[in-house]
Amino acid sequence: MTQGSALQKRIDWVDTARAIGILAVVLCHAKVPLVQKYAVGPFEVTIFFFISGYLFFKKEQPDLKTFLTKKVKALLLPYAVFSVMWMVYDWCFLCIDGTLSVQSAFKVVLQYGLQIRMKPIWFLTCLFLSECALYIIVRLVKNKKIFLFATAAGMVCLAYAYYRFVNKALPWNADLCLVAIPFMLAGYLARAYGVLEHIHQKARWIVFFASTALYLAINYLNVREISGIDLFYNQFGNMFVFFASALAAIVAVIAFCKILPPTKVLTYIGRNSLFIFATHNMIIAPLLRFLPYDLEQNDSIAVLIKIGIFLLATAVCCMLNAGIMKTRLKKLLGK
Repeated sequence: MTQGSALQKRIDWVDTARAIGILAVVLCHAKVPLVQKYAVGPFEVTIFFFISGYLFFKKEQPDLKTFLTKKVKALLLPYAVFSVMWMVYDWCFLCIDGTLSVQSAFKVVLQYGLQIRMKPIWFLTCLFLSECALYIIVRLVKNKKIFLFATAAGMVCLAYAYYRFVNKALPWNADLCLVAIPFMLAGYLARAYGVLEHIHQKARWIVFFASTALYLAINYLNVREISGIDLFYNQFGNMFVFFASALAAIVAVIAFCKILPPTKVLTYIGRNSLFIFATHNMIIAPLLRFLPYDLEQNDSIAVLIKIGIFLLATAVCCMLNAGIMKTRLKKLLGK
């Protein structure tokens, strides 16, 4: 296998994993019953942090100015664009509810400026801060892997202490960096050691089934007495069990991605997961609110409707993204 084909295989794996992650996010927001609690809650967002850490690994990191310029373009510029879209969306619903005023409109602007768990785009500010922190950590320890392991373990303990005794969401979702950075360090170290590349082809099914079984068992024990894992609401169950179950799930997803032949659909969804992440709830939320059927009862019809909403939202987001990518507007989305 040539170096070029090896790189392409790596890209296909990453895109497929991103696709699975974003489809899990959309499925949860469509409120398909039991999906978030027992199936995808621990990994639907954390897999993106892991992948970010995996792709972060380089033999030489760029200088600070180059790094920040790249991240502002890739994350903060899209955040600004999506924030404006969500502001208009919120103003429309305030108008429908008859509560739109100068004061309420300004409050919406302030909320997106502070960004404390505002809509799915909370992820962008959290990822920006987490990548900045990871950059500093990597530069300080100079790729001494034992210190990276120690930092990851320390961040897990710090996350446990923070959500145990403080449990307060911070502006730009900075508190969730405590959760994001251990996953990013796990991805970084996995790339540094070549762990994922060394999984033998014949062993991938074994890894997939073993890690899936481990994940389902651990996650079941963790969510029995809560509604599910949800980073948005600081809902982790036992923090240490959450990290273990999420890592097991991420390993299972990656093993599956390495088994699954690349497909155009999943590759496209994965490469455009940012747009889908930021916009899908603009489609889902109104449908869940205004459809003339009681979706809370979760009977067979309600479940089918929610699955239909999931498919519709994904398709619409893909079509909108495809249209935007043909225009100069794509530069505003970091492309």
